[in-house]
Amino acid sequence: MYEIKIDNLQELREAFKKAPEITDKELQKATKDAGKFILATEKSEVPVKTGQLRRSITLEYRPISVSIYPAVKYALPVHEGSRPHVIVPKTKKMLAFKIGGKMVFAKRVNHPGNKPNPFVDRTVSKSESPVNAFFSKALDNIINFLVK
Repeated sequence: MYEIKIDNLQELREAFKKAPEITDKELQKATKDAGKFILATEKSEVPVKTGQLRRSITLEYRPISVSIYPAVKYALPVHEGSRPHVIVPKTKKMLAFKIGGKMVFAKRVNHPGNKPNPFVDRTVSKSESPVNAFFSKALDNIINFLVK
């Protein structure tokens, strides 16, 4: 006959009853910290011409989930690059923009295209290790709570 005895079984049971609460708390903190880190990293990696693309980068937090994304339509062509194309006004008669501090008006513009600037890829690369560290710390905190 074998007998298995678990020391401090009652304390262990009580700790496991609290485990969902501490787990949720630690994962929410790690998620928020990771989201803030990724947001700051992406804002530092995005190319800046007018600053509009950088300002558009948004963080949406839901418990244990974050979404970080640029909210301007031209973010994908900046990231992936674009071929030369024509730009025409959609709702007005003229396009208006500044060149060298002077306002320019045109009915159409031949955009020369642009090379890719994969700022999101750089963000992912720079964020991977720190984000893993946030979640490793959360796991350590959960384990430490359970074993004390």
